[in-house]
Amino acid sequence: MIARLKRLLPLPLGVGAYLAYQALGSIPVNLIINYAFAWPSRHRDLIPVRGGSDSVVFDTLLTSCLLCALTVLVGSWFVRRDLRNGLTRGLTSAPRASALFKLLPRHTLARALVLGSAVAAPALLCAAAWVLASGRAHLSFAEFLRFKLTFAGVLGVLVTPVNAAYVLRDEPVEPA
Repeated sequence: MIARLKRLLPLPLGVGAYLAYQALGSIPVNLIINYAFAWPSRHRDLIPVRGGSDSVVFDTLLTSCLLCALTVLVGSWFVRRDLRNGLTRGLTSAPRASALFKLLPRHTLARALVLGSAVAAPALLCAAAWVLASGRAHLSFAEFLRFKLTFAGVLGVLVTPVNAAYVLRDEPVEPA
């Protein structure tokens, strides 16, 4: 795939184009993963919005944590691979994001845990507020799936470029 991109695009990609590539590329991956996570619930007539471990709110909490952690773990590998293959270059500085970057651990696993935990709370609040505002006690599987996939796609688009920018900033910049 990288060889095909090298023929189609002027490489290396600028940072903005690369971060957009990462964000957009996360959408199908997150949709497939979350569809697979939702699949066991397909035979349930109704899924409670709130309540126990089978509720939409609980599922959203798990999705927030797991999706952010997977995004960092897998996404960091892809960004490093793209840097090695010349798809993009590392950042020499990231002034606007440097305060955020100072809070994130350098080690990938630690960053996955921190970012997963940090994003879970606000993501859960936003998603739960949206679902609870509907005033419904239950969702059909189709409604649940639509909500879950939308949530996963949006969350991936927000988290993936942050992690990619962190990795680009953290990796040594090779001279042009």
